[in-house]
Amino acid sequence: MPSNRWVIQSGLRVSYYSERTGFYTSPRISVINKMFPNITIESSIGKHYQFIHRLTGDKTTRGTQGMWILSTDKIPNISSLNIHFGLSWDFSEYTMTSEFYYRSMDDLIQFKESSIPVTALRNDRGEEESLINIGSGTANGIEFLLRKRKGLITGWLSYQRNKTQYTFPNLNQGKPFFSDHDKTQEFKSVFMTNIGSWELTANWVFASGHVYTDSENVDVENLQIIISSDRNESRLPPIHHLDVSFSKTWVVSIAKIHTGLSIYNLYDRNNISHKRYNPYTSELTMTDVVMFGITPTIFLQISF
Repeated sequence: MPSNRWVIQSGLRVSYYSERTGFYTSPRISVINKMFPNITIESSIGKHYQFIHRLTGDKTTRGTQGMWILSTDKIPNISSLNIHFGLSWDFSEYTMTSEFYYRSMDDLIQFKESSIPVTALRNDRGEEESLINIGSGTANGIEFLLRKRKGLITGWLSYQRNKTQYTFPNLNQGKPFFSDHDKTQEFKSVFMTNIGSWELTANWVFASGHVYTDSENVDVENLQIIISSDRNESRLPPIHHLDVSFSKTWVVSIAKIHTGLSIYNLYDRNNISHKRYNPYTSELTMTDVVMFGITPTIFLQISF
């Protein structure tokens, strides 16, 4: 440790995975420097492995929740290199933090069928054909957070900008494309205060819409949806909604009663969650899947 203003931590994680019969080493290091009493800089870098993969689709037994598939001798592990750099500044009643991150991913996989994968199938020429596509990806972004810790009104403002792209030689003509969960930017604001003995919380969210592929770039073969090109090149309209909550806590003998009213999407914004393809019509159709409109909820929680 160079001085009492520095904290350096390093480590080495070793994993053994029987399905692929091998050891996997994951070195990592983090450095924290307290430049001034109220300003801290930190950074880290590390190697990570993932031995499970999420499978989603209409043919899974768990519906839209998907299921998890273990890596095998035919299904590789995902490996990633993660880099992080952050700055934290405390002043008066506020804390401001900013972070930059970068992640590179190798041996990403996507299954060609929405069903439990098998080792291989035979094509029309009698040759074995793998049911997985293997590729790589990157994710990078920056986040800002301003938090008010004390006072009549507390809460925080946050903004993040992100870009997550995948590259698969056998998908999208080998060109990079946005991941399904890519969200370019998101802004959140949370305000909390008390009105008498009641707690009031208001939360407003604004975010980029999810990506999707236009129907003109989608084909249907044997009721299977095949994306030919320009994968995830289109983006849905931004989403935003205001949520509010009123709550109060009573203490009765040994019981603690917390009750109140929360309202999701107070101004009833018509937000589109994602697009849904329908291959069972004469021509492929796409419909919007809309998120909840204004949704009030009364809650009661009793603890001892």
